[in-house]
Amino acid sequence: MAKVLNTKEKIASTSLNLFSKKGFDGVSVRDIATAVGIKESSVYNHFSSKKNILDSIIDEQSERCEKITKNIFSEVLQNDFTKVSAYDDVASKLFMQLFRDKYTAKFWNILNTERIKNKKCSEKISKIFFDDILSYIMTLFYQLINRGIMKNQSPAVLALEFYSSLYIIFQRYYVSPVESSDEIEPLTESMIKEHITQFCKNNLI
Repeated sequence: MAKVLNTKEKIASTSLNLFSKKGFDGVSVRDIATAVGIKESSVYNHFSSKKNILDSIIDEQSERCEKITKNIFSEVLQNDFTKVSAYDDVASKLFMQLFRDKYTAKFWNILNTERIKNKKCSEKISKIFFDDILSYIMTLFYQLINRGIMKNQSPAVLALEFYSSLYIIFQRYYVSPVESSDEIEPLTESMIKEHITQFCKNNLI
């Protein structure tokens, strides 16, 4: 059963949708109130300003994405990394649980649109979608090198090689028209598998 949102949660959820579609500057507090079905003055019972709504969204969605990423890399630690399927599992989980998620997609749109004007957005997009993921992958590869599973190369370089192609593939999925999603998803999964196969061929012992 879907969770019943209280008024503050409805304001945040509605703002996430509107900011994602129209940008922060393209949405007024009145727009948000109208979409929620409340008076404009009622918004201020829960948030001090439109920027306060945006900050709340950034904090909540950042925590959510960071938790997803942490859980993904906790789950994959039990994989047998002598096999290509283990690396495919890492990539597939990142795609399915993080990048394909509808809330993450909306959050990404907001961060990407506002990052030039909003330092917090710039910092979060770097941390969540680059630094954190690369750090997890680098730590994993460091362990695999020490276990003699991967070739003795720089873990940082290997992590970048592994993730950079995946990131491009994921972004291709993001920018594809909604109406083509039935076609682009199988293509995305095929591209992921092809990249993982080649990466493992080049770097596993």
